[in-house]
Amino acid sequence: VMKIQRVYRGNTVRKAYTNEMRNIIAVQGLQRRKIARREFMNKKLSNQNAKVMKIQRVYRGNTARKAYKNEVCNIIAIQGLQRRKIARREFMNKKLSNQNAKVMKIQRVYRGNTVRKAYTNEMRNIIAVQGLQRRK
Repeated sequence: VMKIQRVYRGNTVRKAYTNEMRNIIAVQGLQRRKIARREFMNKKLSNQNAKVMKIQRVYRGNTARKAYKNEVCNIIAIQGLQRRKIARREFMNKKLSNQNAKVMKIQRVYRGNTVRKAYTNEMRNIIAVQGLQRRK
């Protein structure tokens, strides 16, 4: 009786053990399949992400180059305007300085002439007073 019980219990435990092992292996297979699928999807997504990132990189680079070119054109335009403004100012200053030099020359001649006239009139008056003084 005891031997039969031992054999029966051993057989029952072995069946339960093999059943449990089958279930564990099935769960492990499901888990491994889930992990493999996730890795595959991640690799697929990472490949797609790499493609998307490359497209973004090319687009952003192109946009940045266009913006830089536009900025350089604006800077060149501003520099041209500023240089034109400076050249015009220098031209006007030169023109004014030429005109000022001419005006100053005229003023110098006029003042010199006025001073000489005043001097000659003064000298005539002095000579006339001296002549009158000598006659007395």
